[in-house]
Amino acid sequence: MSKSERIYCAGPMFNPSEINELAAISKHLESLGYSTFLPPRDGLEIAELFKVIPKSRDIVPEEEQGWAKYYLKSAIFAIDVYNVIERCDGVVLNLNGRVPDEGGIIEATLAFAAGKPVVFYKTDYRTKLFGEDNLMVTGLARSVPYVENLKDLEQALDLSFDILRRRGGIGGPLPASTNIWVELGRQVFDYLLQLRGSENYKTGKINQIDIIHQLIGILARSNSLESPAVVETAKPDEVIDGLYISGLQASLNKKELQKNGITHILSLGSFLDDPHKGEFNHKSFRILDNKSESLSTILQECMEFIEEGRKNGKVLVHCLSGVSRSAAIVTAYLAKTNGTSVDDSMQFLKTKRNVININEGFREQLRALV
Repeated sequence: MSKSERIYCAGPMFNPSEINELAAISKHLESLGYSTFLPPRDGLEIAELFKVIPKSRDIVPEEEQGWAKYYLKSAIFAIDVYNVIERCDGVVLNLNGRVPDEGGIIEATLAFAAGKPVVFYKTDYRTKLFGEDNLMVTGLARSVPYVENLKDLEQALDLSFDILRRRGGIGGPLPASTNIWVELGRQVFDYLLQLRGSENYKTGKINQIDIIHQLIGILARSNSLESPAVVETAKPDEVIDGLYISGLQASLNKKELQKNGITHILSLGSFLDDPHKGEFNHKSFRILDNKSESLSTILQECMEFIEEGRKNGKVLVHCLSGVSRSAAIVTAYLAKTNGTSVDDSMQFLKTKRNVININEGFREQLRALV
């Protein structure tokens, strides 16, 4: 029998047995007709993404990995907030373990505050307070007893939904500050759904570095998310008169952009929107830092934009880290403008921004195109 509710499955996920137990809860709920959100299956695995960052120093330089992790952690938090508060109708929390899982408690608390049912599943009898869990935890379930057997989950959920409906309905208005995270989570989760439905994902042609690029682009471009301190101190590097290069964080530092007289911004990456909402002349191209990506389709437009920007003001060219994509376009412009070779132009650019490291595929294309 199909049910209309979607249930968020929360609980510890630190080892295979915990992950398997949560999956068993999800599978049982789905057999009853519920749809479920199972974090290991439907969300983001932070540990796997964090493992990738130190291995990709050409893409996320070591000195910039702190802010990259900030945005990734924010993306994962936002996905959970969105799914608990808006996309799901209730939470089943696995309380098994020596102490309740902290993340699971947060998710249950979000559901409670949003006026949604919380049901506890527990077969582990270890507790902290005289045979009882902390009252601030047990209160989240409202008066619904713990479930000790999967077969009793349906009855507990029905009871919990019924209690809330009789008390005025499920859900309710949220503070604006919470809605910010709901909206961010919606954007990140929509991207994940689109990604997992793509042919490249199904055939394994999208790697985790590409995913990191996309997630950082979504979060960093949001005007509603508080930026890490590094954004406030990030500065673009001047290459020649009227032309600057940087990573994403410096492109968001409006105070520094205005201080340098920058009027035009050329963005190269997974982000297409304008974070400054028309305050600068903005142009963007979706391109990954991948040696198989083609520069020929965008190079001429980039050259023209930079030239126009230098005639009428100053131009910033940026990508995620200011290492490869932006460096490739600036190198092409220098070679064309100065009549120098691509290799000489790269060496000159490196004296202005020493972290540049254009991927080999882009280098070969530049030598053929410029």
